[in-house]
Amino acid sequence: MTNWFRTAGGRLRDSWLLVVEVTLATTASWFVASRLLGGPHGSGDPSAFYAPAAALVPPGQELEPTRLYDALIGGFIALLITQVVGAQSPLRPLDTEGRRTFAELSGVLDDIRQAVQRHDDQAARSAFGRAQQLDSRTAALRLAVSVADENLRLAVWERGSRSRVDAARSAADHVDYAVRNTRTLARSTVVLARLPQPPPPQLGTALAGLSRLAGCAAAVLTAVVAGDRDTADRHVDRAGAVALDTVRAMTPLVRYEQPLPVSTIVGHIRMVAVDLLRSAGADKPDVLDGIDAALALPSGHRTGDS
Repeated sequence: MTNWFRTAGGRLRDSWLLVVEVTLATTASWFVASRLLGGPHGSGDPSAFYAPAAALVPPGQELEPTRLYDALIGGFIALLITQVVGAQSPLRPLDTEGRRTFAELSGVLDDIRQAVQRHDDQAARSAFGRAQQLDSRTAALRLAVSVADENLRLAVWERGSRSRVDAARSAADHVDYAVRNTRTLARSTVVLARLPQPPPPQLGTALAGLSRLAGCAAAVLTAVVAGDRDTADRHVDRAGAVALDTVRAMTPLVRYEQPLPVSTIVGHIRMVAVDLLRSAGADKPDVLDGIDAALALPSGHRTGDS
């Protein structure tokens, strides 16, 4: 190893200009791939180190072994530069997509609320159409998880963040369930809007709470990705309280027989609430039991089987 460093030092003295050129070329290619084209955090392909050196070979001449050695040194320096520059935020794409996904989901839930409160068939159809587009957001979130996972392979100083990516991957699974149930909820809203009588106001209250719950789940994911466990725990507690308020708003509706579309929407709201709780890791037994009690479900019932 001592000989390697001595040789590398000699090459830096003798061919420093070429090493600088390779370093700049490799760093530039990383910047274009990761920042402008939205690629992974860095390049795991060793050939990326040699390509710039090959490009610097004069026409008609072969790539000499010494140039490969210079390329290796320059590529190693470039890798260090990309680590220093990019390791600050290897999980940034995940944080960004998490915020976007929950914001879109919250927006759809609010559209559903407005359609219900206004008893507006056209608004209900519009909300359903928007809900059908949510799959693209969950796909983007899953991709962001994969990109973050790839980023951590090269961000050697962030290897301890693996658990954060795993938590985000689990959250994405439950967000997918929440999106599916939201789509079903929106479809039921279209049916509800066709009824001659206006829907009960408790549904609007519960839907407003559901939109806030999506915001709580977003805050939990943001804190988890940032590694701020204390903040995440506070938002988890907040999510549990909001979920209980959301479901308890519908308690009067289960005391008397309701039209089928109303009863169906009550069930869908409950399922979305539990999916969001699970995405945030806030599905504590006492919260789930409180949800069961609010809807007068049997004590042996297990909430959220969707």
